[in-house]
Amino acid sequence: DNKVFKIIKVFNFNFVPSQISVQNSFDRNYQERQARNITSSSTGTFINKSPVFYQKAFNWQRLYTLRHKFTQSITFNFSASTRALIGEPDGAVDKRDEESYQAYKTEVWENIKGFGDNTNYTHNFDINYNIPINKLPGLDFITSSARYGATYAWDLVGNPLDTTPSLGATIQNSNTKRINATINFQSFLNKFQYIRDLKDPNIDNKYVIVDPEEIEEEKGKKSKKKSKAAKDESEEAAAEMISKEEGQELSNQVVENKAAAEEEEPDTLKKKKFFLKRYVFDNTLWTLMSLKNINVTYSETEGTVLPNYNQSMSVLGLGPNWSAPGWDFVAGLQRPGESFLERARNDGNGDGSPDWLVDGVFVSGDFSKTFSSQFSIRATLQPIQGLRIQLEASKRESENTTRNFFFDDNPDSMKYNFRSPVIVNGSYSQSFLSFRTAFVQSDPDNFDNATFTQLRENRQSIQDILIDNNRVNAELLAPDSTLGYSGTAQEVLLYSFISAYSGKSPNSTFLQDFTQMLPMPNWNITYDGLSKIPALKKLFKTVTLNHAYRSTFSVGSFTRNQLYEAD
Repeated sequence: DNKVFKIIKVFNFNFVPSQISVQNSFDRNYQERQARNITSSSTGTFINKSPVFYQKAFNWQRLYTLRHKFTQSITFNFSASTRALIGEPDGAVDKRDEESYQAYKTEVWENIKGFGDNTNYTHNFDINYNIPINKLPGLDFITSSARYGATYAWDLVGNPLDTTPSLGATIQNSNTKRINATINFQSFLNKFQYIRDLKDPNIDNKYVIVDPEEIEEEKGKKSKKKSKAAKDESEEAAAEMISKEEGQELSNQVVENKAAAEEEEPDTLKKKKFFLKRYVFDNTLWTLMSLKNINVTYSETEGTVLPNYNQSMSVLGLGPNWSAPGWDFVAGLQRPGESFLERARNDGNGDGSPDWLVDGVFVSGDFSKTFSSQFSIRATLQPIQGLRIQLEASKRESENTTRNFFFDDNPDSMKYNFRSPVIVNGSYSQSFLSFRTAFVQSDPDNFDNATFTQLRENRQSIQDILIDNNRVNAELLAPDSTLGYSGTAQEVLLYSFISAYSGKSPNSTFLQDFTQMLPMPNWNITYDGLSKIPALKKLFKTVTLNHAYRSTFSVGSFTRNQLYEAD
């Protein structure tokens, strides 16, 4: 029952997969077509007879599925699909000709036993992990999960049964990494007894509950103090009073003091709170309690495409010797930069020969890498009953890198040409805060407004800042050099736009790579407390007020300088 060992107690391991399935699908299409000849001689007979055209397609698709729940927290899913072409002899398939039909069946059956000629292969898998951080002592208010998914595809170009030189295949892979975390602040705050008492409607928050042992100790001290005071008072009175009547009065007074000393205080555990504790500390806690939960999600997807791949396909899409294109590639892993292209053209099998690319005239292709990422953070607040506030900030970025290469048939070289420039383009968007300028009115005559005027004015300030930030050696430049940052330069206009529409000054505007900007929160506010008002409750079943604000800064398409290198 010890919470420290809870993470060990819930651990288990399954050795047997929960599902294994194999499906086979055969699809055969056979057509004979002969055009009718309408040309005839004077005798009415045909001069030439049109030939018969045979169209055949015998495809075999195999589907594989594997599901395995290794533990309660880790699951693995895998699926693959292979399409193969079953070769058939040329000519007609005529059952009336037993000899040719028997030869046809023999050849087709041999091709089936060889699993045909592969034309397409794809697989995808994912690993999901519910991180058991909530099983750790004191962290049960946090839930988190992670996921890794990958795809791989091998697509043959052309017909595998064609005798002409092959154009090879196109291979591509991708992976998606995703992590998600949720913090439940209500579960966290409920760990504290003081906050639970503060939320309890049956407890008066003007008072604080005192420990009973502390009260008993305080009562004991007061009782001793009163008894000592009564004793001292009686002794002084006895010494001063001489007469019998005065002595009688003294005796009565001593009895009353004893009774007062023995009298108990009211039995209560309540004590009035200190002013600062009641009005400052408690209100601060109520503000913190309005935050219900925070959710953070980040994911990124990467991919690589390589055309003119000359290796055939075997198990899991690997080549015949299981070395190409590599276990890492079929698992969706990415190599940095163009290292995979370098490996394919220079060291396919480790012997320095470009064995991974097809050689031949008219062979060309685009090697490309893709990257995209998404980030979002969402917080939910409920300051009062019926009022719900949701804050959300998000960011999305995508980038595509492409290099064209072709086979140079120059007799002096006869090799691939990789000297084409790299092209990098992408898109970007993020949540933006333009609330300060969202309600600026435009001039109906010229459609101008104060925000756009501010944009034009910001250009000079942005231009000066960019020149100062990028001046490498002032001695080598003319004093009036702009370093290419004119008033209409794209960077000047971009950051002038951000400065003007966010309502910030040029000096406080982010002037680095715009894809590194922090996303700003948008919000959605809902209030349904009016439904509790008796007068409205009679007329309406529900009354809900809603206010939402959403602003997005987007760059639909951008192209980086071909010489750009990130710091």
